Amino acid sequence: MLKELIVQGEKVFKKFLGRSYHLDQPNSIVDPEYSKTLLDDFTQLKADLSSVLSAQPKTVDEVLINELARVADFCVSVLDEDSESRAFPPEKIFDMYSVEKNYFDDVKVWLSDNREKVRNVNKRQLENYAESGRTRVMLGSKLLRDRAEKIGERLLGEFTSVVGSIFPMPGYQEFLNNYCISFDSFEKRSYANRKLRVVMLSTSDCFYGLNGELFVDPVLFIRAFGHEVLGHAMNYYLTDQSTLPLFAKENYFAISSSTRESICEYFEDRLFELLRGHSDKIGVLEKLPPFDVIYQRYEDTKLLDIYSKKLFRLGIWILANSTKSDYDKKIFALGEYSIEPKWLSWFVNKHRDSWDKSSGLLLSKITRELRYANDIVPEIIATTGSKGPSVPDVEKCLLTGTWSPQGLVEWVRLG
Repeated sequence: MLKELIVQGEKVFKKFLGRSYHLDQPNSIVDPEYSKTLLDDFTQLKADLSSVLSAQPKTVDEVLINELARVADFCVSVLDEDSESRAFPPEKIFDMYSVEKNYFDDVKVWLSDNREKVRNVNKRQLENYAESGRTRVMLGSKLLRDRAEKIGERLLGEFTSVVGSIFPMPGYQEFLNNYCISFDSFEKRSYANRKLRVVMLSTSDCFYGLNGELFVDPVLFIRAFGHEVLGHAMNYYLTDQSTLPLFAKENYFAISSSTRESICEYFEDRLFELLRGHSDKIGVLEKLPPFDVIYQRYEDTKLLDIYSKKLFRLGIWILANSTKSDYDKKIFALGEYSIEPKWLSWFVNKHRDSWDKSSGLLLSKITRELRYANDIVPEIIATTGSKGPSVPDVEKCLLTGTWSPQGLVEWVRLG
């Protein structure tokens, strides 16, 4: 019976996937009748699945059935929202993306407990980098582009080989044969593209100029490689190689976005830790400082990044639970946690028009950013421990499939 329901779920999800492909096309609009039929199909699927869900799934089919139920519930919410003009309250967003209700209690504690640590790290950054001003590389110049790309491609070739020698992931070499990894001198952000099978590290993001020369920023370069190559692109490759059904293989929708980003952030950390254990190999790479300097810079910028993300999400949560006219209330609530006084008014004013006039709620597109609060991978890694599968096995599970947070927990637990 489970396999029949999985096949049924694949058919319904395929229609939802086709709807998203259509909406990606120029000038496309939502077809109300098609969406209504799809909503009915998912509602029926939810009813059919309700009696076969497993509290502790012990087989692949049971894991897939549980995940199918989550996907169906998410698709019903999306289709229901599209059927009329409205904004979801924040509690609904939390339910859709399985964010823990006490998340912001923990955030407030973290921001309070780490306030001085963040300030001290920021002071160290000030002391270390206040002597000279860097600039982003202006890529309108063909000469600068060529210089940056020449340095970047040489470094990338060396670095890819180094990672291959220290990264214990089955399939890494085969992945390199299937994906093009290069530099992009147009986009300001690095990215991986599953359809084209490419990873493009942004020259603008990874390079800086100083005293007439071009330099690679090693922290940004290594982070981009870990995030886009070992995270996104390896996930694309191993998932495409798998025999998972569509709803666990092609689910590149918002329900899996926090999981995918959590995986990529894990592989950023993983790559730095691997390199830390093989710092002698970094010495051969062109124009990079000693790895202990690189690692300290990474640790510092990582802490500042965590601080910024937690403060941003707390700000969104406070806005979502306020009204547009509650300016003083918002400022007062955020002021206890922000180190920069000016950030408060900047944040509130940035979102001064982000309100649904009919309901008075913060727009759903803003509130949905709270889904990234669900950073599930550190919890998974912590709970596997020495009694769980080996690190490569766990990491291969992390990179195979597109899962909701709970789905990934069940998938990795199954091993």
